[in-house]
Amino acid sequence: MDDKLPKTWQRPAGPLNVWKIIESTEKLSDGSTRPIRFSIQEVPVDRREETIDFMLKYYIPDEPICKSLNCKNDPDMIHDFQVCWKYCLEEGSVEAAYVLGSDGSIGELVALNMLYVSSKANDQKIFQLMDSFKSSKFKALAKIMLDAKETADCSNILGVDEYISAIGLAVATHLRGQKLGLRLLEARSEMGKKFGIKGTSTTFTAKASQILATRAGFEEKFSWNYADILNDDGTPFFPNIETENFKIMTKKF
Repeated sequence: MDDKLPKTWQRPAGPLNVWKIIESTEKLSDGSTRPIRFSIQEVPVDRREETIDFMLKYYIPDEPICKSLNCKNDPDMIHDFQVCWKYCLEEGSVEAAYVLGSDGSIGELVALNMLYVSSKANDQKIFQLMDSFKSSKFKALAKIMLDAKETADCSNILGVDEYISAIGLAVATHLRGQKLGLRLLEARSEMGKKFGIKGTSTTFTAKASQILATRAGFEEKFSWNYADILNDDGTPFFPNIETENFKIMTKKF
């Protein structure tokens, strides 16, 4: 990162935080089940690289905006997503779900929420990060989302200077149905308590994630229809998108 960029939130030094342990059952291919445990926690430094691959595998192909803009076949857009995710990882606030071994060791990465702590300084830093983006489409997308965020003014809604936000949540296909996405959203409260952050706000871009957010205690504050967002020539910015709108939703801790 450029040392000239404004200073923003950084995870305090200290041991890795485990936010919660989830006990569940896994259905096997023969129809039987077995116990399975998940650790909802911070990402260890030595496992940060795999989180990028995880998002490329499970987020890019399925998220409505990424599908609409054909991100998986656009190397420049993939590069720009990676820039944003690496920023989150360097801040140190990313949450993950890992399968726990019988000895308590963390195993397979199965869900991920690319968190960062938002503030005015942070938003300025993200605007400056745009200088390293390769895709003009991604720059336009980032501006749409940042403008929506500025219109919503979540700091004012929450009554705080900083709050937890995110740039993507994904769950491994074979473990969808375990409510891991919901657990990751709920765990933000534990992070907030630990670090003295009083709220969270995120732009939820898919109907399924909006439903999960409501279940996790988030409240809708603003909504924008994708069909109303156009290119300069009047064509849809989000062609053939499968979701009606994106919503900014917040939760106080």
